Amino acid sequence: MFLVAAIILIAILFMGGFWFYQPRFLILLLQQLLADIIFSVKTTRPLFAITFDDGPSSSTSQIVDILGQYNASGTFFFIGTKAKLHPKILPKLKASGHQICNHFYDSQLTLFLNDKQIVKSLQKADQIIKQNRHNKFIRPSGSIFRPSLTRLVKMFGFTVVLGSAYTMDWLKPPKWYMRWALGRMLKPGAIVILHESTRNLQTLQFLLDEGNKKGLRAVTLTKLVSAKTS
Repeated sequence: MFLVAAIILIAILFMGGFWFYQPRFLILLLQQLLADIIFSVKTTRPLFAITFDDGPSSSTSQIVDILGQYNASGTFFFIGTKAKLHPKILPKLKASGHQICNHFYDSQLTLFLNDKQIVKSLQKADQIIKQNRHNKFIRPSGSIFRPSLTRLVKMFGFTVVLGSAYTMDWLKPPKWYMRWALGRMLKPGAIVILHESTRNLQTLQFLLDEGNKKGLRAVTLTKLVSAKTS
C-alpha cells in the first residue's frame, strides 16, 4: 500500500506544475519513498548525466556531434521499434563512449500494460539494444507506471531510471524557460531528461556550457551511478 501511495503521489505531482520543474526537496523525498527507482545520484564528484528519450531519430547524429565537441558522454533511452530501423547507430554510439538503454519496444504508455505485456516489451527491446550485463537501465514511457513494474524489471536485471531535471520539453515550453529551469536544477548527481529533437539542440549546448561554468562533467548513467557516495 505504501508503494501504491508513493506512485500516486508521483502522478499527482508530476502531472502538475512539478512536471516542469523539480525542486531538490521533491527529488530527495521521492528517492526516499521509492529507493528502487533512480531519480538522481548522491555524489560529491562534479558529475551529472544527460539522458535522451525516444530515439534513435534524425537528431541522434547531431546530438552525438555536440556531445563530442564538449568531450561529454550521453545516455540514450531507445525505443525498440526505432532502434530496429537504425541498427548501425547502436555500435557507433557505444564505440564513441555513449550508453544505450531500454525505453521499451514501442511508445505504448507503460501504465496501461499488464505484467505479461511489460515483460514482452522489455525483452523485445533488449534483444535489439543489447545492454551490458551490469547497470541495465530502463525508463517507462510517460514515466508513470504501475507499482509492479519495478519488481518485474528487477527480475531481468534492470533498474528503473526517471530523472531530477525535466521541463516537459515535448510540450515545447519556451526555450528561455527550459534554460532557466534546467540551469537551476543542474547539480552534481543530476539526471537531465531531454527528448531527441532539433529544437533541443540549443538547449543541449546550453546545458553543456552551464555544466562547464559549474565545473560539472556530463557522463553516462553507469559512470554517474558508480560515483555514488553513501
